[in-house]
Amino acid sequence: MGQGRRGRVQALVGDIERETSERIQREGRPVMGARRIMGQTPTARPELSKRSPAPHCHASSRKRKRNYLRLYRKFVDLYREAEDHLRNGKWPVHFPEHCFPPSLPYTGTNLATAPT
Repeated sequence: MGQGRRGRVQALVGDIERETSERIQREGRPVMGARRIMGQTPTARPELSKRSPAPHCHASSRKRKRNYLRLYRKFVDLYREAEDHLRNGKWPVHFPEHCFPPSLPYTGTNLATAPT
């Protein structure tokens, strides 16, 4: 990084640190600190979370959301049916458009010439 760019980045980081410090002091929130953060288990989950699950979709009306969910359920049903046929060797197998069929274990046979 050139000195000019490095200086701009350092100034930006300094501004962010200063603004954050002022906000924390203004709000009176305690800071965890490096020792407490490093003492956390990386795979641990919080006991409480303000976050709620993401919606299935963002729709402009309830009718559109219901329609999306109906079509999605149909897609899943078709996928599961095709997957069942594939796993049980029922040919030909037709998966719904725009999906990724499951991988199969290697058997040494060419699926292009599989029985129909």
